[in-house]
Amino acid sequence: MNLSFLESGRIEQTRGRVVASVLDAARNGRLAIVGSALLPQKCLRGLRSVGGDVRAFIEYDARFWGRIIDGVPVLSPEAAFQLIGSESVVVSGVWSPNHRYADTREWISTFGFEAVYPVAAIFWAIPDAMGGHYQLGSPSVFATRRVDAEAVLNRLGDEESRRQFIGNLEWRVTLDASHIPLADRRHAYFDPRLFKLDDDAVVVDVGAFDGDSLRTFLLWRGRAFSRFHALEPDPLSFARLRQYVATLPEDLREKIDAIQIAAGAEESLLKTVACGKPGSGGSAWSGEAEEVRCVRLADHFQVVRVDYL
Repeated sequence: MNLSFLESGRIEQTRGRVVASVLDAARNGRLAIVGSALLPQKCLRGLRSVGGDVRAFIEYDARFWGRIIDGVPVLSPEAAFQLIGSESVVVSGVWSPNHRYADTREWISTFGFEAVYPVAAIFWAIPDAMGGHYQLGSPSVFATRRVDAEAVLNRLGDEESRRQFIGNLEWRVTLDASHIPLADRRHAYFDPRLFKLDDDAVVVDVGAFDGDSLRTFLLWRGRAFSRFHALEPDPLSFARLRQYVATLPEDLREKIDAIQIAAGAEESLLKTVACGKPGSGGSAWSGEAEEVRCVRLADHFQVVRVDYL
């Protein structure tokens, strides 16, 4: 295994091709984005700041079809293809733990779209407008840090870790979905192969969503823990979290503390709108805003022992 694909010339050639494709489509009315929530709207604002635009947002869910967001229609993939045609560019703006770009690419391609990119393509094209992000910055950083990447690779002790590391690196510099390793979701959290918690462990889950990480925790730990504090600010996600906890045996329920709060740098009240998605939103979602308390974790758990955060 080697990292020859991190050669700077190859990376810049790929980046240049992707950037030219995205900007040309954005400036000529041929760009669509899959999704219509916070990230796609950020992409829209960024592209408009450099003289481009988005012709359509494409949504999976029929409930969203027909909406207009900042002058951009939300369409089905069939309607979007009829609007902008096969020579357009589609960028996937879906950002979710349960989303696989490769699946979205396959889905959108079946409607006739040929040029399909992940959202990293827009970050590559307009980095100043989009801002920095550790996963989505310029691929040139990987060429400049190739020696460091090789040092990490040499320190990995098993074949699967090396395969995952190389696959993710190659995906980051090519945007070719065929390099993305399949996720091992059961080991995403609380992997017993990596560390061991005592049977009286206290766990704090910040952004507990609908209980997805709690499910994984119980998969590996069973009843072997003392307390699980599940913090979730989004009203809809929090309701689903409580519904899940309510289905558990009584002895487990008594160990789980579901709290509708956010965590931040200072104590405050935040306005949030129920969206029920992994990335909770504010003004991008329709509905009445609710006030949710935001706490500093160090203060909130000042007198509580925390073993895993």
